[in-house]
Amino acid sequence: MLKDRLILLNEHTKVAIQHSEKAAVKYTVNQLLDSYKKAVESHGFFALAVSGGSTPKPVYEYLVHHAEEIDWSKVKLFFVDERAVSADSPDSNYKRVMDTGFSKLTISQINRMKAESNIEENANAYEELLTKELNDGKLDCILLGMGTDGHTASLFPDTEGLKIENKCVIANYIPSKKAWRMTLSFPQICSSKKILFLVMGKPKAQIVKNVVVEHKPLPAYMVCQKSSSPIYWILDTLAGRLI
Repeated sequence: MLKDRLILLNEHTKVAIQHSEKAAVKYTVNQLLDSYKKAVESHGFFALAVSGGSTPKPVYEYLVHHAEEIDWSKVKLFFVDERAVSADSPDSNYKRVMDTGFSKLTISQINRMKAESNIEENANAYEELLTKELNDGKLDCILLGMGTDGHTASLFPDTEGLKIENKCVIANYIPSKKAWRMTLSFPQICSSKKILFLVMGKPKAQIVKNVVVEHKPLPAYMVCQKSSSPIYWILDTLAGRLI
């Protein structure tokens, strides 16, 4: 039988390799709930930034099915990044998250990134929103993923967004996709009070090794390098098999 493993990389970075996808989801949920409780006790609300995509979908579905564990009227929901599409597009991270059941919850605030037009202007507006809604400018928790190229959020390798240090939300052009994305920048991501990377599946094993073990200077590792906040790499056994 496969066993869970917890590896301490340094004083603020942990790697939690779980025996199954279901166990990885539950571990992620427990970390979110821990942040939620601490945030509400500290300042009365929970500021959470979420990612789109298929990997975190079961996390959101779990939270919806156990909605009673959170007072959703105390949750301020933000997004990590967004494609330049409308809110009803199947490619929209907003739509993907809402379709998991979040649209049925009584969430205090759902702060969508409006990236379908005037993306630079709307990135500035989203940054102003974060400044207004976060007492200290910091998210309580952020849930990230990682692509097979080492990107996280919409901070892709060899893009201009990696160089920006004076803004919290940016419009980033991705040459490999010939597309613009709105994304939280390194300063905003790295200031989060807890950073969760949820990475699952065999195709991610090599990039996990590259980033977590070999420290290759890819965007996901740059988050670890720049932040002193608690960071959790949450992996299933397939993604963590080379560690």
